[in-house]
Amino acid sequence: MDTTEHEPFDGTTPADSSAERWTVRPGDTRTITLEGVRRLKVGVIAGTVDVVGHDEPWARVEVHRVDGRDLEISLDDGALTVAHPLLRWSNLIDSLKSLGTERGRVEVSILVPRHVSLTYGQVTAQGLVSGVTAGADVSTVSGDVQLDGVTGAVQVNTVSGDVEATGLDGDVQVHAVSGEVTVSGSSRRVGIDTVSGDVLLDVHGPVDSISVNGVSSDATIRVDPDVALEVVTNTVSGRGSVAGVAMPRRGGRHSEPGAGAPARVTLNSVSGDQTVVRR
Repeated sequence: MDTTEHEPFDGTTPADSSAERWTVRPGDTRTITLEGVRRLKVGVIAGTVDVVGHDEPWARVEVHRVDGRDLEISLDDGALTVAHPLLRWSNLIDSLKSLGTERGRVEVSILVPRHVSLTYGQVTAQGLVSGVTAGADVSTVSGDVQLDGVTGAVQVNTVSGDVEATGLDGDVQVHAVSGEVTVSGSSRRVGIDTVSGDVLLDVHGPVDSISVNGVSSDATIRVDPDVALEVVTNTVSGRGSVAGVAMPRRGGRHSEPGAGAPARVTLNSVSGDQTVVRR
C-alpha cells in the first residue's frame, strides 16, 4: 500500500507498470509506505540516514529534508532503492568517491521488515543501520557509520569514516584506510584490513578465526575468559601481548588453554601495537 501520490522520475509513466517511482525535490518532504519489500539499496551523498528493521511486513520511507539534488525512490520487483542519481551500484565505493564534490544532502528515516537484505552507501553522510537480520553491505567515504543489533554477515568498506558496530551476530569483514573500527558482538569469523585506523574488537562467545592486518594502526582484541587461543603476531616495530604475556620482538606465536577448539588469531602490522586480552 502506498500513502502518497506516485511521481515518476522523468515525468512519464514507467514502461513497467510493476515499478513504482518517486522523485523528492529540494525543499520537499514525503512519506511512502510500501508492501513487498525484500531488498533495500541506499546511496546518498551527505546528511543523515537511519535504516531500522521492524517486525511489521511493510516498509516506510520518511524523507524529512532534501537539499541540493533530487532524491530518487523506486520499488521494482521487491527491490526498494533510495538514492541520489548518478550512483553506480556495480562498484559502490568507487562510485561514492566520484560523488565527493557533488552537492546533495538528505535527512531520511527508513523502516523495513527485519529480513530485508541491505546494501548501503554514503559519501559524507552519517548512517545508522539497526535491527536487520539478513546482514548488511555498507560503504562509506568519510561519513561515520553505526551498526546496531545486525544479524547475519556484515561487510563494511570505509576510507576515513569511523565504523562502530555493536550487538552483531554474524561474520564480519571490514576494509578501512584511516577510519577507526569498533566491533562488538557474537562473531565467529572476523577479518579487518586497515592502514592507520585503530581497531577495537570485543567478541562474545565461541570464535573460529580473527584476522587483523594494519600498517600503523593499533589493534585490541577482547574475548571471553574461557576461549582457547592460538595467536600469531607479526610486526616490524610494534609491541604485542597476549593475555598479559609480552610477545617477542617482531612477533611470534602464543597459545592459551580454554574450552573447545582454539580461536585462530592472526595480527599483522608494521608499527601498530597488538593486544589480545580475556574479558
